[in-house]
Amino acid sequence: MSTSADSPLSGVFRVVYFLATGVACLFVVVTAITAFYSPPEGDSGFPGNANLFGPDTSFETQTELVELDEFLDAVTNGDVDYVEVDGTTLTYTLYSGFTRYQTELEEGADARGTILDSGVEPDEVPPIVVRQPGDDQGDNNDREDYNRNVSLIFVVAAAAAFAVAIFGLGARFNPLRAGLMLGGLLLFLTGMGFWADSTNEWLGFVSSTSILLLLAAGFPSLDDGFPLRAAPHTPRRLTPEDVTIPREDEPPPGDEPPPAPIA
Repeated sequence: MSTSADSPLSGVFRVVYFLATGVACLFVVVTAITAFYSPPEGDSGFPGNANLFGPDTSFETQTELVELDEFLDAVTNGDVDYVEVDGTTLTYTLYSGFTRYQTELEEGADARGTILDSGVEPDEVPPIVVRQPGDDQGDNNDREDYNRNVSLIFVVAAAAAFAVAIFGLGARFNPLRAGLMLGGLLLFLTGMGFWADSTNEWLGFVSSTSILLLLAAGFPSLDDGFPLRAAPHTPRRLTPEDVTIPREDEPPPGDEPPPAPIA
């Protein structure tokens, strides 16, 4: 391995390489645990039941059960901002807060007709969204597919940045190599963030392992990268024949006259 002292930012490049390798190693272990070892039912698998790789539910909107008359009073007063109907379950929000309120419609009744029957003018009816069976499952599947695909895009981009930084550029490009390594690390972390919101545990493990193997394979090329030009010519040692001066009556080697033909 070359140890040239005049390579710019060689120390910075090595520090970023060290950080990227450490982060990739951490994610390999975490994703392996997630993929191979399922926690008990209802447990996240992390200390304190922390939800490390899943949506944060600490700020979820609270839902409060109310009577149907309370909903109709809120509509009459013009306080209702949004109404959602799923079967006979009616959920609504108010302009004045973030709490979701939930009530039940009478069997066979629809939300708009119930509101109009209470004396509300048609132009004062709030927006109503009617959910169809399977809508939630379809939305969740679309979101998980999106997170998986975006995670793959970020991880592939990170791998490309690492490969160009380590293998594609020489030591004189160390400022650019260090920037590519840092950019690849940020891309990898962003990709793993999208993976955390998907349900494909194997994707995270495969992605992290691939990045770690790529970084490990690039260790011998940290200083100089892959050779982009032919190896330097090795001078040949002179032999006594190279420095011997031939006599005037002796032709130089290789210039002997051809033998005379035999009569």
